[in-house]
Amino acid sequence: MNPKINQLTDDYKCCKRCIGRGIYSEIEKNIGFTNYNELHDSIKNKTVDHDECEICMGLIDNSLQVIDRLFPALNKLEFKKFLVGVKLPGNIDNELLYTKYGLQVLSVKQTVANEFGIRIKDKFECEIVKEDPDITVIIDLQKKTRYDIQIKSLYFLGKYQKLVRGIPQTKWPCSGCKGRGCFECENTGQQYKFTVEGIVSEPFKKLAVSNFSSFHGAGREDIDALMLGTGRPFVLEIKNPAQRSFDFTDAINSINNTGKVRVSDVRICDKSYIKLIKSSSPDASKVYHATVTLSKSANEDELNNLDMLGNQTICLKQRTPQRVSHRRADLIRDKKIFSYRIIEIIDEVSFILEIHAQGGAYIKEFISGDNGRTIPSISEFMNCEATCTALDVIKVDDKGIF
Repeated sequence: MNPKINQLTDDYKCCKRCIGRGIYSEIEKNIGFTNYNELHDSIKNKTVDHDECEICMGLIDNSLQVIDRLFPALNKLEFKKFLVGVKLPGNIDNELLYTKYGLQVLSVKQTVANEFGIRIKDKFECEIVKEDPDITVIIDLQKKTRYDIQIKSLYFLGKYQKLVRGIPQTKWPCSGCKGRGCFECENTGQQYKFTVEGIVSEPFKKLAVSNFSSFHGAGREDIDALMLGTGRPFVLEIKNPAQRSFDFTDAINSINNTGKVRVSDVRICDKSYIKLIKSSSPDASKVYHATVTLSKSANEDELNNLDMLGNQTICLKQRTPQRVSHRRADLIRDKKIFSYRIIEIIDEVSFILEIHAQGGAYIKEFISGDNGRTIPSISEFMNCEATCTALDVIKVDDKGIF
């Protein structure tokens, strides 16, 4: 037996685990020192109970107390790859003691992580990884021994169409109760009964056995606007999923049968796609169909002149619209209308424009002028008040994501 170990045990009370930490070999480095029965008898006789250990203060053995609670929790989860992390009190893990005796050492943190890693791997037939685990088990020994399980989210990339008006993209807390639930919102805490997020996420959450999700869209349309054409890109994030592998064909069919929202091109993706669609949205061009109603009749020459003006790129100065000024910074934004054309004349005061615009341009305000906050505008071109009475998004450039 290494005389340095004898010297360590002469000077300090050591549990068998702390002795084992000091004599592990390079071969055993990745699995820890677990076969304590192989300790030399002269050393065994000098070990103390873990609670008396002056090096780890009993933390290594005490950490294993959570196994009986941890395993039933893990048994409810589907995972193939995992990682173990350990949180220690600031005054524990006296590795400098080993250095004094010239001993190589496996830290308390590494030892606890290895002890749990080996047990979880054997019990659940899964793989220990350092990157991209399905779950991360945190053993927290800072105050009272406990554990936490961090579950990697599931991500689904797709496109959605919104087929009815009056549905927001994401959840809006009830203005009356601020999300707490009240009579007005039927205790849902939400301003609107239906949202694109809710319709899309619910069947996926059910399959994943999850209660939480986030919806990330490549921009958003107004509540009273339709989203048609090939749809708007989105990423659905399912948080804390108990199930990770399932056929989501039925979920897609359930969404598409609502008559309110349709999804297409749905596939599993990774977290990076959230940033991808968010960063692409401001630059992505969009095509709209806007129904315009004038305050006076327009003759054929006036409409032809308006149509001709749409053949060129129009540079807009748009101050934050009055309708959203309560929730957005008061800024002047430079946006472009790449082109527009009249595609249908409804009557002497109404027509439909097809507008090709830069992402982030306020189309309703381009039509109305918003009392001079958007320059130029259809109102200015027609020399009368113009109002957008219906708006449909026909195309959103997906920037090659699909």
